[in-house]
Amino acid sequence: MSASDSGSRNLADTNTQPAPSHNDKPAVWSLVMRDMTERDIFGAEKYGTRLQPGNGRDFLLDAYQEALDLVVYLRGAIYERDEIGVVNHSPCSKPAMEINIPPIHPAAAIEVASEIDDSSDRMQAIGQNGNDGEHYGAPDW
Repeated sequence: MSASDSGSRNLADTNTQPAPSHNDKPAVWSLVMRDMTERDIFGAEKYGTRLQPGNGRDFLLDAYQEALDLVVYLRGAIYERDEIGVVNHSPCSKPAMEINIPPIHPAAAIEVASEIDDSSDRMQAIGQNGNDGEHYGAPDW
């Protein structure tokens, strides 16, 4: 794989991987559960309390921001792995460097963030009244 092809494979194609096979390595669920316990202890020590509902934080916003970070870290790791040739899957039709994603103007980003905050506040108020808000439909942004 050449350096110019790295990071350019079609990640949406789920048919390029073989079925999983049993081995002698630990179960990933066990690893995740251990990590979660360690993270719970870390958070309790750092913040003086464990993570609980009603703590003044917006869980949806926190989770969304963490998910954005996660996706960036995952994509970076996939790019680095492919760049050194660890995995060689079929590349997609356009290398990642050629995909033109226009930059968002800072004012537009602030407007979208404001709309998200407004929607989050609205849904929180609706939820406090015991309503799931489904009949209100999707925001118009």
